[in-house]
Amino acid sequence: GPQKMDVYSSVPDSTASVVYKKSDVVISDLPLLEAAAAKNSELVILPERFIDDPYGYGFQKGSPLRDEFNKAMAKLKAEGFDEKMHDKWIEKSGGEPELIKQDWEGKNGTLRYWFDAAGDPMAYLGEGGQFKGMAIDYVLHIAKEMDYRVDLHECDFDGTVPAVISGKADI
Repeated sequence: GPQKMDVYSSVPDSTASVVYKKSDVVISDLPLLEAAAAKNSELVILPERFIDDPYGYGFQKGSPLRDEFNKAMAKLKAEGFDEKMHDKWIEKSGGEPELIKQDWEGKNGTLRYWFDAAGDPMAYLGEGGQFKGMAIDYVLHIAKEMDYRVDLHECDFDGTVPAVISGKADI
């Protein structure tokens, strides 16, 4: 018969459509689906990938922060940090995760990080309106390596790049 495609505004809505048999399959970002599958035993992630599209952080063109950030991120990755973040935020093996506390001095200043809090496990609002998520936690850990504090600012995804370009955001 005819094939139909529905578009959902959130991963919880789209995965619920599969759980309740309204849809046969969901296409979305892998970390979002991994988190959904960890919460719903009815969901299975297929091994096929449409595209290998890794996540990244953006900086103004020519920003000296980019190289410093990449150096700190490479150090954390070499120490197995990606696996730790995956276990903490996607598998949630330690219970409901929390962001690292900004308990370092920040003698190099403050980084302004703008993000879209629309998707667990990457960035979202937890209970009590607290920011949570792997992307935010990752930035905080990198900032700690660089000895910067972080000012967190939520905005729609469409506002993240303009914020960086205009200088309102560093990341």
